[in-house]
Amino acid sequence: MTEPITPGRVPAGATSEGDAVLIGDGREAGLDGAAFAACLSDAPYRDWPPYVTACAVKAGVSGTPTVLVAGAAVRPDPRAITAAVARANGGR
Repeated sequence: MTEPITPGRVPAGATSEGDAVLIGDGREAGLDGAAFAACLSDAPYRDWPPYVTACAVKAGVSGTPTVLVAGAAVRPDPRAITAAVARANGGR
């Protein structure tokens, strides 16, 4: 496979046409075409993106990167995140 799957390859909300592109990409990457096609058509995770988006909006997330620790916004920096997790964990 020479071209990665990127947001531009399959438009958001695409269904059968987008699935065909993904199935072809999966086959090229070595996946079993029929099994991968069945997984896509079963769509077990199709409701996940809207759910996560709704949760993010409810939490006040307006862009990326956004880091929340115990519901509080934390600067997206490894040291700040580590310190916030330690505080949320009672100093541990």
